Amino acid sequence: MSTQLYQALDALAGGLTDFMTEGADETWRQDGYPTFTFTTLTADRLLFGFRVRYGMDANAPDPIYNVKVDHRHKTAKVLLVDTLKGYRHVKDGDGETDAEEAAALATEMRRRRQAGGVEVERFCH
Repeated sequence: MSTQLYQALDALAGGLTDFMTEGADETWRQDGYPTFTFTTLTADRLLFGFRVRYGMDANAPDPIYNVKVDHRHKTAKVLLVDTLKGYRHVKDGDGETDAEEAAALATEMRRRRQAGGVEVERFCH
C-alpha cells in the first residue's frame, strides 16, 4: 500500500475520509482536456481518471484507476487499471509503478483545479 498515493488523493479530495464518507462523485470538465471523474464506490474504494471519446463511446476509460483506501493507516493501493486497450488487475507486489502513476495523475489534477478553468459537478450519495 502506498502512502504517497493516499496523500495525493487526500489533497485532491480536500480530505479523503470526508469525501468518501459523503459518497462523493465528481465529474471535472476543462476545455482542451478529457473529462475527469473522481468517484467513491464504497467506504474503502474509489475510482479516478479520464473518460474519453473513442469511436461511438463517449465514456471510454484512459486510464481509470480503481483504488482501495485504508483510512486507518493512510495508505492506498491500485487494484485495477482500465484503459482503451483493456483492463488489468494489479497483483500484490506489482503495483508500485501503478501507484506512482496514479499519484502523479492525482497531483496533476489538483494542480489543474487550483489553476482554474475546471468546472466540477459534484453529487453525494
